[in-house]
Amino acid sequence: MLTWWTKRKTMIEIQRLAHEQNHERALQTIEGYLEKNPNDTNVLIEKTWIFLETKQWSKALDLANALQQTDAQHPVFMLLIGEALYGLKEYEQAISWLKKCVDASGGNLKAEYLLGLCYTAGGNFDMATAYFENLVRYDPAILNSRLLVAAESMLQEKQK
Repeated sequence: MLTWWTKRKTMIEIQRLAHEQNHERALQTIEGYLEKNPNDTNVLIEKTWIFLETKQWSKALDLANALQQTDAQHPVFMLLIGEALYGLKEYEQAISWLKKCVDASGGNLKAEYLLGLCYTAGGNFDMATAYFENLVRYDPAILNSRLLVAAESMLQEKQK
């Protein structure tokens, strides 16, 4: 049985490694931890995020779907599935999951951003613009963020 501090220390280490882009070591730490505690939802979520960051879309989707089976109404699981589907270029399915996330959470900046990207990729620029504008309503400071600048650039490029 792991103590609370051992669990917390492991999570901090995983997040530090992921932040430093040391994904291989983070995954090794996760696997070692999961050997002793295979159903730790928080660690499984971190593993899914790492799969997403490293563009291992199918692995992320498989793990996110397994997590979603434990709690069908959890908005984080919906976001993970939506982002994995976006990465797999399954835009319609991604939109469905990301909308569920936004509805279940009462708003989610990352989900709204991904919705804008999905609609851009699908050529629905009015919907894409609406979601990107929602981001600015949530947080006006986002106007200067790299994410929104990249999204605007992508939207302009697709409209040409």
